[in-house]
Amino acid sequence: MFLKQLLNTIFNKNDYIYDFNVDNHFIQKRVFFIRTNICNLNFTSYSAFLYKYKIRELIHLYKFKKKVYLAKVIAKLLYDLIILKIPEIVDNKKNFELVCVPSHYFRVFKRGFNHMNIIAYELSKLLNIRFNKGLLIRSKYTSSLYNKTKQEREKIIKNCFKVNNTKLENKNTKIILIDDILTSGTTIKECIKTLNENGFLYIYPFTVAST
Repeated sequence: MFLKQLLNTIFNKNDYIYDFNVDNHFIQKRVFFIRTNICNLNFTSYSAFLYKYKIRELIHLYKFKKKVYLAKVIAKLLYDLIILKIPEIVDNKKNFELVCVPSHYFRVFKRGFNHMNIIAYELSKLLNIRFNKGLLIRSKYTSSLYNKTKQEREKIIKNCFKVNNTKLENKNTKIILIDDILTSGTTIKECIKTLNENGFLYIYPFTVAST
């Protein structure tokens, strides 16, 4: 299985061609109110597309059909979105770090690869900023949030993340936080809350698509 994924990545076996343009007119914006142990804050999340049609197909092929080479396509979409919304990152790369919403190691084992880590690695090359792999940890395994209510999601995901203190270097760093799909926002809000309670004040959440 791993060898097949590796060969797909190396030879870029494109079964499908995806040609998307990230357009400001279609970007999805969502504002989160987050209550932390420090203070109450608002964070704005941006998604490049709605989760439907070809975008849904792209993410499904990558995430569930193990078309690992599509990580480069998804990373480019996130790159275009981030450049549109944070243009200053181009001239201030040293002030930013990239963090992805983490998966539990058991889910990674079941899926066969860490889908967000691969995207983050490709995106870090495009942005030319550090991917702080392992800064944010999923400390407990959770059941799927699919078809769960907002209240059920919040209960499942509460206190699910931790910050790895060995990865802490500069809490003034601006964190680009990425995930693939934004549904209720419960997961990304919990990630922001965890980072903020550990001293990070500047957190910019982005996803490829939102429902």
